[in-house]
Amino acid sequence: MRAIPIKIYSVTLLLALFAMACHTKQPNKLVDAASPYLQAHAKDPVNWYEWGDEALQLAQSTHKPLLISIGYSACHWCHVMQQESYTDTAVARLMNENFICVKVDREERPDIDARYTDAAELLTGSAGWPLHAFALPDGRPFFAGTYYEKQRWMSLLTQISTAYKTKYSTVLLQAQGIANGIADRQASLLQVDSNQQDRRTQNGSRQTFRNIVAALDSTNGGIKGTIKFPNPPLVEYLLQTYFLDNNQQALALAQTTLNKMAMGAIFDQAGGGFARYSTDSLWRQPHFEKMLYSNAQLLSVYAHAYQLTGAPLYKTVLHETASCMIRDLESPEGGYYSSVNADSKDGEGLYYSWTSKEIDQLQQPLGRQLAAFYNVNEQGNWQGLRSLLYTTTSAADFARMQSIDSTSFVASLSQFKNALLQEREKRNRPSIDKKIIVGWNALAITGFLDVFAALGDSLYLQKALAAARCIEIKLLNNKGQLSRYYANGKASAPAGLEDYAYCCEAFVQLYQTTFDKHWLDLARAMATQCIRQFVARGHTALFGSTAAADTGYATIPLSD
Repeated sequence: MRAIPIKIYSVTLLLALFAMACHTKQPNKLVDAASPYLQAHAKDPVNWYEWGDEALQLAQSTHKPLLISIGYSACHWCHVMQQESYTDTAVARLMNENFICVKVDREERPDIDARYTDAAELLTGSAGWPLHAFALPDGRPFFAGTYYEKQRWMSLLTQISTAYKTKYSTVLLQAQGIANGIADRQASLLQVDSNQQDRRTQNGSRQTFRNIVAALDSTNGGIKGTIKFPNPPLVEYLLQTYFLDNNQQALALAQTTLNKMAMGAIFDQAGGGFARYSTDSLWRQPHFEKMLYSNAQLLSVYAHAYQLTGAPLYKTVLHETASCMIRDLESPEGGYYSSVNADSKDGEGLYYSWTSKEIDQLQQPLGRQLAAFYNVNEQGNWQGLRSLLYTTTSAADFARMQSIDSTSFVASLSQFKNALLQEREKRNRPSIDKKIIVGWNALAITGFLDVFAALGDSLYLQKALAAARCIEIKLLNNKGQLSRYYANGKASAPAGLEDYAYCCEAFVQLYQTTFDKHWLDLARAMATQCIRQFVARGHTALFGSTAAADTGYATIPLSD
């Protein structure tokens, strides 16, 4: 066989590489998407579509299954899968040839996310993001999963495509089974539980409390398990149980969770704010994305805990978490962006970690003691020689154990945090998802108002008012109808029931705080829209979206 001349081969290779580069730079259908998350996938070689009639009709006309990929900007594993698979031309070819590929921002369309999350939970018992659902052209899912590394993903694509082409009757049966399972699950929510009346009695309330206690980690806080999420409603339940019934056990359990989270690395000890969850039971190994909704709800919980206990730690958490939200998420319009990414250009979490040498170079008073307080050492506690900041005791107790004046140590601690923040600003910062989501901003309003009630600092009332005005101007029309989010200068997507509920609650609380009837009038208009939009035919229940109300089930319809 005659060899190809080297010059011809080189030219051919260069042309091929050039063609490949041009191909990957051609934007897909997401280039005009309103969502920043979708726009980030606009130059993937995958022929992504937004959810909507165009994708559904194309699937039906080509007889191809839908591949629905759901994620969000702050999701670490979503970025990993993009880097490993979606930007790989071989993977993209496999996806494009066999599927109509749809990308969904779960923060933009929580109704779509809920439907396919239900499918994943029915099939596997769990769900997460990135979420991948394979569906018939009409939208009915027949398989769902989460993250797959590249080779497993390619294998799965091949298996699904082959099954769809050669065993279609089996695929159809699976899709119908999942649809029935989702329908049964939703229908059960509409049925009155025979034990519902019992739970309203004192005995029922006590049993509920015992069930919750059994699920809690009484040593490290949170729900038992190796992966832990902050659960503001659960802690709020414990605080209310103490307040109403003087239940000391409820208060102790609530404080254990609040203390352990505040002392752990899930709380940004330098800059304030909580990560979305921790991958260990001690709250020391976080996934680093910071979500507005999580921090807003935690503001309310820590504010209520401070009002009940006066614990100095909770006051610190309130100031630092609110400062984080204002510093990192506040928009020029007065609203708040949805999240801080888990990753920076340097990798996941490196923005928040330190080496012993970096701490020494800050040359802070009591620097070695402060490093020990935050468990930073030469061996590292996270990746290699790097450490995440967490504490195991209060500042006052640590100073006492180290024979240091407590007042001096606390003052040095504040100075040290400022030095850490200034040094950290020199690093590559994680990106921000600049969507102003209406329901999450309502939670922020409620959080700021709760902090104002607890601390009396008018700054937080001002921030609540500014966010409320942002909602009124950018996301609310004169009929009381809300849009889901505001980004790139325009409001997009219809708001869901939770958005209306959170906004009504926030505006009523704003009225109760300021006695400005304007906010009460807006809440009344939004409540009227709730009844008009979310009550399903033949039911008195409220459904999560207008589409769900139209179908009678709390899931999206087969097409929009």
